[in-house]
Amino acid sequence: MEYSPKNAVLRDGTPCVLRSPRPEDAEAILDLMKQATAETVYLSMYPDEVALTVEEERTFLESVCADRQSLMLSAFVDGKPVANANLAPVAPGKSKYRHRAGFGICVLRSHWRRGLGGLLTRELLAQAPSMGYEQVELEVDCENAAARALYESCGFRAYGVLERAFLLRDGTSHDECRMVCCLS
Repeated sequence: MEYSPKNAVLRDGTPCVLRSPRPEDAEAILDLMKQATAETVYLSMYPDEVALTVEEERTFLESVCADRQSLMLSAFVDGKPVANANLAPVAPGKSKYRHRAGFGICVLRSHWRRGLGGLLTRELLAQAPSMGYEQVELEVDCENAAARALYESCGFRAYGVLERAFLLRDGTSHDECRMVCCLS
C-alpha cells in the first residue's frame, strides 16, 4: 500500500516528510538499514546481513506499494531517510491470521529521542484498521527499555518473553519481549 506524503515536525522543530519509500529510494533505504544496524544491537540483524542488492530493494519496495496488506513508511529529513517502519501480515495468504500484522521500525541514532519512533508507530497503527488488521504485534529486545516504553505509550502491552531469543556475536544472549496492540 502506498502512503501519501505528509509533513510533520519533530520535537526539536526539525521538519520531516513521512511517505512510502519509492523504488528510486532503494539505495538510500539500504544505506539507512546498514547504518541503523551498525548503531545498536537491538535490531534483528547486523549491517553485513543487509544483503539485498539495490535492484532487489527496488523490486521489494514496488511490491510493498502494490500490496494492500503491507505498508512501509519512512521519515525523510532534508530529503534523506532517517527512519523506517512497516506493517506486514504475520502469515500472508492464511485466512486465520488475516487480522494480525507484524510491526518493525528503525531510527538512526542521530534522530533518537526526537519523537520519530512515536510518530511512525502511531501513524502505522492509525492505518492498520483500513488494511483489515485488528491487532499489531512486535518483538523487542527486553533490554531496550526506551523502545518498550515507546510501544507501551502507543498502546502495546507485553504478553510474553522468549528467553535467549537473540544470540549476539560476542556470545551474549538477550531475551525477546513480545508485545501486541489490539485495535478493536
